[in-house]
Amino acid sequence: MITSPSVGYTYSNMQEKKLKGKKILFVEDDVFVGDIVVRHLVDAGALCEWTKDGFDALSKMNNESFDIIITDLHMDRMDGSDMIERMRAKDGMSDTPVIILTNLSNNDEEVKKARELNVNGFLPKSSTSMQNLVGIVASVLN
Repeated sequence: MITSPSVGYTYSNMQEKKLKGKKILFVEDDVFVGDIVVRHLVDAGALCEWTKDGFDALSKMNNESFDIIITDLHMDRMDGSDMIERMRAKDGMSDTPVIILTNLSNNDEEVKKARELNVNGFLPKSSTSMQNLVGIVASVLN
């Protein structure tokens, strides 16, 4: 087990190895949530980039490749579902795994639209622990 001194959680060696060196793009406009999630992913061995909206995320994806995208849905300038739709239309990005991390409910129209875009997971922020998030990311990247 690996204990993260900065966040006080323990990660299994299996999760550490699966995230070690993996490039993750995290798209989130809430600074508090973003800081916590990025610290956990980095502490679990990932290389993590963070942007605050879909527009900036697409710009980053044009210049770099990522192993997985984790995104909120409701953001300024470009929401997560529009970003995923545009990403899926680009060569080389159609198969990139995407996990949605949001406070929107399953019945929200944005969530329904995003589910149709071949996402790998939908996680509610309010009930997803950071340990579970790390484990799910590791599982998707397996």
